[in-house]
Amino acid sequence: NNERSIESYRDFVEEVIQSKFERVPGVARSEIFGGREKELRISFDPYKIADVGVQLADVMRLAGTSKDVSGGFVNVGKREYSIRFTGRYEAEELGEMILDWRDGRPIYLRDVATIEERLTDKDSFVLTKGSLSIAINAQRETGVNVLEIMAGLKNVVNDLNNGPLKRANLTIEQVYDETVYIDRSINMLRNNLGLGISLSIAILFLFIARFPATLIVAMSIPICLITSFSVMDITGRTLNVISLAGLAFAVGMVLDASIVILENIIRLRENGSPPDIASNQGTEQVWGALVTSTATTVAIFLPVVFLGDEVGQLFSDLAITITSAILLSLLTAITVVPTAMKLFFTNKKFSDPYKMVWKKLSLWIMNLTNTPLRRVSWIILLIT
Repeated sequence: NNERSIESYRDFVEEVIQSKFERVPGVARSEIFGGREKELRISFDPYKIADVGVQLADVMRLAGTSKDVSGGFVNVGKREYSIRFTGRYEAEELGEMILDWRDGRPIYLRDVATIEERLTDKDSFVLTKGSLSIAINAQRETGVNVLEIMAGLKNVVNDLNNGPLKRANLTIEQVYDETVYIDRSINMLRNNLGLGISLSIAILFLFIARFPATLIVAMSIPICLITSFSVMDITGRTLNVISLAGLAFAVGMVLDASIVILENIIRLRENGSPPDIASNQGTEQVWGALVTSTATTVAIFLPVVFLGDEVGQLFSDLAITITSAILLSLLTAITVVPTAMKLFFTNKKFSDPYKMVWKKLSLWIMNLTNTPLRRVSWIILLIT
């Protein structure tokens, strides 16, 4: 029911909507597109100016001086007052400006010009669903949480629709939301992360064939991932698409060290070693190799954190999550796994359920490479 042109609401949008958008925490600036601003247009009649003998340059100079001027401050007792000389004309009063005197009579601006307040000439427009509209955006500051900013903007939009815009018979509609793609990416990575954890535990159980032992190794996943969140918080990183991708990549990597130590402890238990000796020796025999393996992986990812270009800004979260998760997995493997094996598997006897499978597989591989000709053939096949 609003018959007023939407283009005439630009000043309203600046004063009401833009000001509220820019007060949302994290918003750097807001821009308006479309609409037309108001201007005071003075159209001179050249014949009337020539008739009264007034110079156009003098008229323009007088009209341009109609503004308020600050006069400084004055102290009266304990109070300080600001002084302002009000010389600005309102639109309806500007026609009473005296330009000159002729024969004792004043020549007013309205005598030689037409004065009107109107919209500026159209040089651009914005269409939404086939109708004219005014668009306004919000640009975020660097390093802020986009999801929190969008939540604040949506609250402001809701207040505006129920308040000033409703009284003005206007509505504001959101046409672009960056957080939709962020939420979809986070949900996809979250699902992939959960699927990766489930598959890792399933495959681990398939080869270990002992559910309690599988749980001991699987403990490395929540311990490392949850502690990685603390490392991210300490380093000032946020949970985003890149950091979640790093955690998804690290799911399988954090199990490596625990699997190696667990298998070595089980091997010693199968050979008849007591639980405490098997846990101690099983860790001591392989921890040096695990430290070397972890160091080589960390050496690949950690330098990315110190890159200052766009590459460093983009992948530093990925490098921090993977590096912290791998380092924590090594610490978990040499502390949690042997301790758990010593405490919870004291009276349990270990035997390899796949012993005959490994034996047959080994014999089959030996048969494939038991002659020089077969070995050379395999080498040529693998090279090509």
